[in-house]
Amino acid sequence: MMGKRLFGLITILLLLGLCLPVVSSAETTWREKIREKLKQRIDKEQETTDSKSERAKFVFRGMDYHEMTYDNMQRSYGEYVPAENKEKEGKYPLVIVLHGGGGTGKYMAALTGFNRLAEQEKFIVVYPDGIERRWNDGRNFQEYKSQRENIDDVGFISALIDQLATQYPVDLERVYVTGVSNGAMMTHRLAVDLSTRIAAAAMVDGNIPENYFSKGIPSKPVPIIIMNGTKDQLMPWEGGEIGLEGKSKGRVVSTEQTVNFWLKHNKCEVSNQMIYKPDRDPNDGTTVRIHSYKNKDNEVMVVLYAIEGGGHTWPGASEDIPQAPRGFPKTAIGLTCFDINGTEEIYNFFKQHSRKREMTE
Repeated sequence: MMGKRLFGLITILLLLGLCLPVVSSAETTWREKIREKLKQRIDKEQETTDSKSERAKFVFRGMDYHEMTYDNMQRSYGEYVPAENKEKEGKYPLVIVLHGGGGTGKYMAALTGFNRLAEQEKFIVVYPDGIERRWNDGRNFQEYKSQRENIDDVGFISALIDQLATQYPVDLERVYVTGVSNGAMMTHRLAVDLSTRIAAAAMVDGNIPENYFSKGIPSKPVPIIIMNGTKDQLMPWEGGEIGLEGKSKGRVVSTEQTVNFWLKHNKCEVSNQMIYKPDRDPNDGTTVRIHSYKNKDNEVMVVLYAIEGGGHTWPGASEDIPQAPRGFPKTAIGLTCFDINGTEEIYNFFKQHSRKREMTE
């Protein structure tokens, strides 16, 4: 679309230069003004195009794509390892980022911007792909192969951690996982089933599936950060059917029940500290209310970001990146919050926790 606009503007400029007859000095000045305005528009269009192109190049620059065999299946993932930093010694934290239903790891790299942050903060980030773009999050939804065939995604992620640790200096005490939607529900499952391996977890737009709610019992506390939109049409804040237009894709418990699940298993106080983030973008139609819960050792172990007015979106994501895979109705997505950068908020929380610290306190 951008290329067509540029082509049209250039065509007009050429026509002005080639087709207009020789005229008086006054008319020549008028013609030059038109040319100048058109040139300015072309330069602006090109600058915008170049800027977007450069951002897109950075998103994937330095990313590698691999396959591995797990449970007799070929699994794929993208990874980003920061450039060597001679001033830093020791091992790197590992952040695992899970796409939503219908998405891909590459899409999540673009949506979240974790690569840029990984370069700044010096951690490794990996973007696994679900089978047929879906994760076996515990819903037992028969339409999706990953759930119908009970694909061992927990085992795959555990094996992926092991593989990366043999290739890079991964700090196994600082392994973190985050995801959106289907990936967020899968993150809940990983935080339960891999509670001895995960140092902290972050869920965006995802409650715990009803089918898994009573089954999941983590063996160790896992610090949790949850970001849910109060106006999310796909992942209802109050719980119930997932999906649109009466097409159920399973059921989830409410945000309150999800938070209470982790309060119970992390042995946190029911009372919380509540603050509002500054409304940095009054035009986005959202505000951010944060509830922080501490355990008996006064450590913040569960944090809820209630995105008031927010939809099924990743907070602070670039407006150049669609908030859902191709073909998904935009009207169902809802509002994106620009008062915070979800990626930065999540990693700032991750940095406060490690398995070594949790085990020694």
